[in-house]
Amino acid sequence: MTRNLLRPRYWLAALLVIAVAGVILGPPTLGADPPGNWVEMRVEGIECGLICAPKVRRLLRQFPWIGEVQVDHARDWVRVELLQEDAELQPMLDALNDAGFPARFLNPG
Repeated sequence: MTRNLLRPRYWLAALLVIAVAGVILGPPTLGADPPGNWVEMRVEGIECGLICAPKVRRLLRQFPWIGEVQVDHARDWVRVELLQEDAELQPMLDALNDAGFPARFLNPG
């Protein structure tokens, strides 16, 4: 058994399993609210984590008052860090809706 583990094909198979598991499971689910000022949105149309989720992040990061953007495509859920207390929220919804991602706030401001 120990000699089998030293064979390169077993290591390659193990790495493949880990890589496939990462793709299937997607990004880690988000837990408790991190410190700071955050808003959550339900955003429809995020079909995958490879193309749609990064597009949603780019759309939202264009606004100077937005810090981190967390996207969970499996739950159609987005969490956005607001860097300013008086940040305008409607332009975020407009940008998402115009790009084909119908969105609404779950906890506005």
